[in-house]
Amino acid sequence: MQTFLLLLLLLLLLLLLLLLLLLLLLLLLLLLLLLLLLLLLLLLLLLLLLLLLLLLLLLLLLLLLLLLPLPLPLLLLLLLLLLLLLLLLLLLQLLLLLLLILVLLLLLLLLLLLLLLLLLLLLPLLLLLLQLLLLLLLLLLLLLLLLLLLLLLLLLLLLLLLLLLVLLLLLPLPLPLLLLPLLLLLLLLLLLLLLLLLLLLLLLLLLLLLLQLLRLLIQILLLLLHVT
Repeated sequence: MQTFLLLLLLLLLLLLLLLLLLLLLLLLLLLLLLLLLLLLLLLLLLLLLLLLLLLLLLLLLLLLLLLLPLPLPLLLLLLLLLLLLLLLLLLLQLLLLLLLILVLLLLLLLLLLLLLLLLLLLLPLLLLLLQLLLLLLLLLLLLLLLLLLLLLLLLLLLLLLLLLLVLLLLLPLPLPLLLLPLLLLLLLLLLLLLLLLLLLLLLLLLLLLLLQLLRLLIQILLLLLHVT
């Protein structure tokens, strides 16, 4: 009877360990999915930024064609602006590469943390640490999103200024030829408003994540005090 109870206890312990492993694996999958979604959002923002930069380059080339009779200093200024935009494109590509490296490193950290969980079986503390790591990752990716949004807003403002300049240069033309720049100006204004709303939402999310991070740190501190 005593042997049977011991075997039953061992079986229950094994089942409990299996359940814990399954829970940890599910948590890891959720983290990976969340990181992939955030990465896709960052990639979409980068693509939008690159498209805006290309549009800005096209507008600058149009300005160069329209302003060819102007003096040489103004043309040199526009050429310098084109070079700056090309440098910005290179910086965006570097940012995308750094983002991919960062995601790979974070995934590696998550896998290492999962191994530590399986080896040490300090579930309460390590799960809190895992949540802490997740919050830190979210904060980091959120900061990258905010940075990209600020770049997008700056580019949109520059596009609006260039469009206004093009409209001023095209004022002697009839109204049908001015409709396309006006429509483009309206679309850019709408996109600017949408980006501002998204920026506000991201700031609110950042505040909530900071509050959650503070709560989690307090929990970890209380748990450490309880263990010691």
